[in-house]
Amino acid sequence: MPQVPTIRTVASTKDYARAAILAWRFLHGGQMPRKEQIGVLYAQWIAETGGRYTWNWNIGNVKVTQAQVDAGVPWFDL
Repeated sequence: MPQVPTIRTVASTKDYARAAILAWRFLHGGQMPRKEQIGVLYAQWIAETGGRYTWNWNIGNVKVTQAQVDAGVPWFDL
């Protein structure tokens, strides 16, 4: 799959917290995270984005590998 367009995306603090909780529950068999656990994720989000915006919802600044490109995973870069 080709490179996808780079789009500036904005999330409110409330939207980010909700998404982080949902992702945590998905990854941990429905278990609710503690406030401290979401707090660490929130702090990382603020450190990386200033709480303003991300690109293509890539909150964790995840990088694509050549193997993913070869497998057809959609990707973007700045």
